[in-house]
Amino acid sequence: MKVDQYSNYRQYLKQLTENNQSSSWDFGMYVREAEQMTAFARQSSTLIFVLDYAKRHYPFIDVNTHQLLGHSNEAFYEGGLEYMLHYNRDFKTFNEDMYRDRATFLDKHRADDLSKYRFSMSYRIRGSKGEVRTVLQQTTIIHTTADNQPAGVLGFAWDISRQMDGRKLIQQIEQFSPEQQNWIVLVDKAYYPDIDKDQLLSKREIEILKWIIAGYTSQQIADKLYISLHTVRTHRKNMLYRTNTNNSMELRLFAENCGLL
Repeated sequence: MKVDQYSNYRQYLKQLTENNQSSSWDFGMYVREAEQMTAFARQSSTLIFVLDYAKRHYPFIDVNTHQLLGHSNEAFYEGGLEYMLHYNRDFKTFNEDMYRDRATFLDKHRADDLSKYRFSMSYRIRGSKGEVRTVLQQTTIIHTTADNQPAGVLGFAWDISRQMDGRKLIQQIEQFSPEQQNWIVLVDKAYYPDIDKDQLLSKREIEILKWIIAGYTSQQIADKLYISLHTVRTHRKNMLYRTNTNNSMELRLFAENCGLL
């Protein structure tokens, strides 16, 4: 089963559950490790959890859910993954765009290598009193299915509402480099769920994009618009980042599909 053959996260979860109804994984080791970190987690305002995707439940989720997410951990134990998805303020973006970007990455890598990567994303969640919080979540894959799909993760989450307002969501996939003793970013995506796609680019950026498509160099565009070369390059970099495109051709297709050109 390839992850990216499904158009959204819901479809993938449904198939994953159906294919693994009789399967059972032992998350005990990870639960015990998570339990040993709860004192540290509470002091550092960190949420620790173990999530079984196939069963859609949490073998472990600590009491910090109330502090960070605005819900009791009993609610997550009882409601499982569906409870989290129900209160996810950005479920549409999570279900479609974020899922597809992650699925594309997963299908390019062997199941044996997936534990080497760290997956980060931000999203907004509605608390039990209606308040909206921005959350940063990091997970590591700890179990895969017989057909090599992610089946369980060990995760950490933080309330970053004071640092980010949630209008911009991010997704990153990183790999640890023993040589550099650092995490190397392999995938870096941004999402703007509150902004229509046709509003992602400013009039100036669309003007610059038209000159790029016409074959003009950055310096020629700068001369035509009486702006600096640095400004042109910054606009191009920002356009690629906000639209999650990798080059001018992909950016052109995005703009055309949104009717911007």
